[in-house]
Amino acid sequence: MTSIIKADNISTVSGSGNITIPTGVKVVGTDAGSIVAPGHVVQVVQGLGTAITVATSTPTTVVQASITVSQGSKVFATACGDMNPATSGDWHLYQIYRDSTGISKRYIGQTAGSSYNLPFSISFVETAGLNAGTYTYSLKVNQGVGSMLYGENGNSQAPTIVLMEIAQ
Repeated sequence: MTSIIKADNISTVSGSGNITIPTGVKVVGTDAGSIVAPGHVVQVVQGLGTAITVATSTPTTVVQASITVSQGSKVFATACGDMNPATSGDWHLYQIYRDSTGISKRYIGQTAGSSYNLPFSISFVETAGLNAGTYTYSLKVNQGVGSMLYGENGNSQAPTIVLMEIAQ
């Protein structure tokens, strides 16, 4: 026999304390986000890029991912990977965009004569005033002088972006 309990609020008999779920019993939500507790990760979305060369002063999309979240949730966006600057003495701008809005950026410079893989990472947390968004990790090179090679050999990590919805 299956029972259905319909309630707007659940409390203990005394009005305080814990409600215990016995060992071997699970509370199961029927869809993503049906069980929400403040501070918990509701969902994780990952985008994985491929080897790419960037040689422009216009922002170039390196990797992107889309997420649909509940109003008021926080979104933690982080991007990482390896780069191999092809031109010494340049600076490069990493940026995370939500749709077309830049929300986080970081600059890195390359010293003259260096030629090796450099790890990069950038992160940002924002309160979602929206229900969906496409987050993009982009890169631009100063004045189109240099180029960056991402994931160009077996020793490099391809660019990755991870988005997490955090309940509030």
